Amino acid sequence: MSKILESAQKDPRKRSLDDDIRLMAGSMLTYSNLISTNEGTETQAVKMVVHKFRDKLLGCLMLPLAFTYFVLFSASIMLHEDIADVYLIESELRSNMDALFGEVEDIDTLWDTLMGPFSQSLFKQTDMYGRTLTRPAATATDKWGNWGQVGVYNQIQGAVCFQQTRRTAAGF
Repeated sequence: MSKILESAQKDPRKRSLDDDIRLMAGSMLTYSNLISTNEGTETQAVKMVVHKFRDKLLGCLMLPLAFTYFVLFSASIMLHEDIADVYLIESELRSNMDALFGEVEDIDTLWDTLMGPFSQSLFKQTDMYGRTLTRPAATATDKWGNWGQVGVYNQIQGAVCFQQTRRTAAGF
């Protein structure tokens, strides 16, 4: 270090190439020493700036991910099925269908039930007072009206799917 100090104390016009190299090496060693020992206000300031910039950058990079999570969460809430209402609706339909198909034991009885009580209960064309329902005009917002209404709030909008269930295996 004494050679570096001697080179630094020389008049800049009288320095040789060796003196300039010693001064550059000394400044690099001093800078390296400041960084490795965490001393010096410049080093601490640079580290603080770098940490703040990194935090801002990570925050900006996480923004699309947070927005995506919010959109997915909102969509899942909108598409969530209300289990209690589904149970109440399906249990009423199941009990009605069990009463209709409870005595069916062969194909002829099945078709008689489908064309009789089943079609009369699901495909009603009369209201609760026995008046014939009319289909709304094609320009109406509700194109079906009360046609195909099951119970009070349900309406058949597609194919009817049958599933065979048995209470006990004794009837089989």
